[in-house]
Amino acid sequence: MGGGTIEVESLTDGEGNEITVGNLRISESGCRRDEEECPPCPPASVKYEFVKEEEPTSEDDCGFVVEGTADDSLIRNISYTSKENELCEPIQVCFDTDYCDLQVEVKAATTERAISLEGPGRVCFDTPDGQGRAISNFTVVCVDPTE
Repeated sequence: MGGGTIEVESLTDGEGNEITVGNLRISESGCRRDEEECPPCPPASVKYEFVKEEEPTSEDDCGFVVEGTADDSLIRNISYTSKENELCEPIQVCFDTDYCDLQVEVKAATTERAISLEGPGRVCFDTPDGQGRAISNFTVVCVDPTE
């Protein structure tokens, strides 16, 4: 699912009504998805920690797991890209979600950064420090666009 830019000369149809483009509604207050496509957000945040075997021999020896007993239904199919020629050193994380607006707090070494992601679909984010340090954990929160 790619991103893009829509240039709009007018935000209304000439009579002050909102314009609908695909599943987006464009109005004076901004651009938002149709509510039908965006399920209501669950109230909890979910933290994912990166864990690995002491001496990993393949990418199967490591991965992101839910911290504690949190409900991990916000996201699924987590994958990551490791540093070139290194095992279990994630510098990019991708996952699928049914939710429209997510806030992700991502940590690599001592650097933390909040990232806004737009679903639904497959979304990805990179290491936050710009130095290529491995992502150690991330926390996902669904943001209700009506709040």
